[in-house]
Amino acid sequence: MIACGSGGGKRGGDVVSCPFTMSKKQEKTMPSVTEAQVYEALAECYDPEIPMVSIVDLGLVYELDIDKANNVDVKMTLTARGCPMHASISQMVKDNVERLVEGVGEVRVEIVWEPAWTKDMVTPEGKKKLGMA
Repeated sequence: MIACGSGGGKRGGDVVSCPFTMSKKQEKTMPSVTEAQVYEALAECYDPEIPMVSIVDLGLVYELDIDKANNVDVKMTLTARGCPMHASISQMVKDNVERLVEGVGEVRVEIVWEPAWTKDMVTPEGKKKLGMA
Protein backbone atom coordinates (compact mmCIF):
# COMPACT_ATOMS: atom_id res chain seq x y z
CA MET A 1 0.00 0.00 0.00
CA ILE A 2 1.14 3.54 -0.73
CA ALA A 3 -0.35 6.84 0.33
CA CYS A 4 -2.73 8.16 -2.34
CA GLY A 5 -4.79 11.27 -2.92
CA SER A 6 -4.18 14.98 -3.11
CA GLY A 7 -2.17 16.89 -0.56
CA GLY A 8 0.53 14.25 -0.28
CA GLY A 9 -1.96 11.60 0.74
CA LYS A 10 -3.22 13.46 3.82
CA ARG A 11 -6.78 14.50 4.43
CA GLY A 12 -7.69 15.94 7.76
CA GLY A 13 -4.46 14.56 9.29
CA ASP A 14 -5.19 10.98 8.21
CA VAL A 15 -3.24 9.07 5.62
CA VAL A 16 -5.48 7.68 2.89
CA SER A 17 -4.17 4.43 1.44
CA CYS A 18 -4.94 2.65 -1.78
CA PRO A 19 -3.61 -0.57 -3.30
CA PHE A 20 -0.65 -0.08 -5.63
CA THR A 21 -0.57 -2.18 -8.74
CA MET A 22 2.02 -2.13 -11.48
CA SER A 23 1.08 -1.97 -15.11
CA LYS A 24 2.20 -4.81 -17.37
CA LYS A 25 4.75 -2.41 -18.89
CA GLN A 26 6.20 -1.58 -15.44
CA GLU A 27 6.40 -5.29 -14.56
CA LYS A 28 8.33 -6.03 -17.75
CA THR A 29 10.85 -3.21 -17.20
CA MET A 30 11.50 -4.03 -13.55
CA PRO A 31 14.62 -6.21 -13.28
CA SER A 32 13.88 -9.62 -11.84
CA VAL A 33 15.82 -10.66 -8.78
CA THR A 34 16.85 -14.32 -8.97
CA GLU A 35 17.53 -16.92 -6.30
CA ALA A 36 21.07 -17.23 -7.67
CA GLN A 37 21.70 -13.52 -7.03
CA VAL A 38 20.35 -13.76 -3.49
CA TYR A 39 22.36 -16.91 -2.72
CA GLU A 40 25.48 -15.18 -4.05
CA ALA A 41 24.88 -12.32 -1.59
CA LEU A 42 24.20 -14.79 1.23
CA ALA A 43 27.49 -16.56 0.46
CA GLU A 44 29.15 -13.36 1.72
CA CYS A 45 27.55 -13.78 5.18
CA TYR A 46 29.33 -15.60 7.97
CA ASP A 47 28.60 -16.69 11.51
CA PRO A 48 31.27 -14.81 13.51
CA GLU A 49 31.99 -18.00 15.47
CA ILE A 50 32.64 -19.97 12.23
CA PRO A 51 34.15 -17.29 9.95
CA MET A 52 35.67 -19.65 7.39
CA VAL A 53 32.33 -21.01 6.12
CA SER A 54 29.39 -18.98 4.80
CA ILE A 55 25.87 -19.36 6.19
CA VAL A 56 24.96 -20.99 2.86
CA ASP A 57 27.68 -23.66 3.18
CA LEU A 58 26.77 -24.18 6.83
CA GLY A 59 23.25 -25.08 5.65
CA LEU A 60 21.63 -22.30 7.67
CA VAL A 61 19.47 -20.95 4.83
CA TYR A 62 16.28 -23.01 4.62
CA GLU A 63 14.08 -21.08 2.21
CA LEU A 64 14.03 -18.07 -0.11
CA ASP A 65 10.92 -16.45 -1.50
CA ILE A 66 11.06 -13.65 -4.07
CA ASP A 67 7.79 -11.97 -5.03
CA LYS A 68 6.91 -10.05 -8.22
CA ALA A 69 7.99 -6.76 -6.61
CA ASN A 70 11.45 -8.26 -5.90
CA ASN A 71 10.86 -8.39 -2.15
CA VAL A 72 12.89 -11.17 -0.59
CA ASP A 73 11.97 -13.36 2.38
CA VAL A 74 14.77 -15.45 3.87
CA LYS A 75 13.99 -18.25 6.31
CA MET A 76 17.09 -19.40 8.08
CA THR A 77 18.31 -20.92 11.30
CA LEU A 78 21.38 -20.67 13.47
CA THR A 79 23.69 -23.36 14.78
CA ALA A 80 22.34 -22.97 18.33
CA ARG A 81 19.13 -21.52 19.80
CA GLY A 82 20.97 -19.37 22.32
CA CYS A 83 23.27 -17.82 19.73
CA PRO A 84 24.12 -14.35 21.05
CA MET A 85 24.81 -13.14 17.51
CA HIS A 86 21.30 -13.79 16.12
CA ALA A 87 20.43 -10.12 15.68
CA SER A 88 23.71 -9.19 14.02
CA ILE A 89 23.63 -12.22 11.69
CA SER A 90 20.04 -11.38 10.65
CA GLN A 91 21.07 -7.77 10.01
CA MET A 92 24.13 -8.90 8.01
CA VAL A 93 21.88 -11.06 5.81
CA LYS A 94 19.46 -8.17 5.22
CA ASP A 95 22.27 -5.67 4.56
CA ASN A 96 24.17 -7.93 2.15
CA VAL A 97 21.11 -8.75 0.05
CA GLU A 98 20.12 -5.06 -0.11
CA ARG A 99 23.68 -3.99 -0.98
CA LEU A 100 24.67 -6.73 -3.43
CA VAL A 101 21.45 -7.54 -5.30
CA GLU A 102 20.45 -4.91 -7.84
CA GLY A 103 16.74 -4.14 -7.97
CA VAL A 104 15.86 -5.86 -4.70
CA GLY A 105 12.86 -4.52 -2.78
CA GLU A 106 12.26 -5.16 0.91
CA VAL A 107 14.34 -7.88 2.54
CA ARG A 108 12.86 -9.76 5.50
CA VAL A 109 14.80 -12.33 7.54
CA GLU A 110 13.03 -14.86 9.74
CA ILE A 111 14.95 -17.09 12.14
CA VAL A 112 13.27 -20.49 12.45
CA TRP A 113 14.16 -23.47 14.64
CA GLU A 114 12.44 -26.30 12.76
CA PRO A 115 14.00 -28.36 11.51
CA ALA A 116 16.80 -28.08 14.04
CA TRP A 117 20.19 -27.50 12.42
CA THR A 118 22.65 -30.40 12.46
CA LYS A 119 26.15 -30.87 11.06
CA ASP A 120 24.60 -33.04 8.35
CA MET A 121 23.21 -29.86 6.76
CA VAL A 122 26.69 -28.51 5.98
CA THR A 123 27.42 -28.63 2.22
CA PRO A 124 30.30 -30.75 0.90
CA GLU A 125 32.26 -27.52 0.29
CA GLY A 126 31.59 -26.42 3.88
CA LYS A 127 32.69 -29.80 5.20
CA LYS A 128 35.98 -29.49 3.32
CA LYS A 129 36.62 -26.05 4.82
CA LEU A 130 35.81 -27.36 8.30
CA GLY A 131 37.94 -30.49 7.88
CA MET A 132 34.87 -32.73 8.11
CA ALA A 133 35.24 -34.33 4.68
